Amino acid sequence: NWRFFRSRSGHLMKFDDTSGAERIEIVGKGGGHKLVIDVSGKKIEISCSSGDVAVSAPAGKISLDAKEVEIKSKTTMTIEATGSLTIKGSTVAIN
Repeated sequence: NWRFFRSRSGHLMKFDDTSGAERIEIVGKGGGHKLVIDVSGKKIEISCSSGDVAVSAPAGKISLDAKEVEIKSKTTMTIEATGSLTIKGSTVAIN
């Protein structure tokens, strides 16, 4: 039960209204950049097979609020603040 909209250059919006498998996909030309809203799976996925993903709020605040947050890097990672930096936890382990 899919409905598709394709732009002249190849960008694609896909809507799946299949009961129990509802989802919305926005896919860039070539398929390497994708936003998936998986309604039935209760998940939102942003993927970029080549290049970067940036989240920006120059005049505001970015908040993550979840039961569990995991951040991984395959090479280096930098955490930087021009002001103070606070790390809190019932136990903080730095390895």
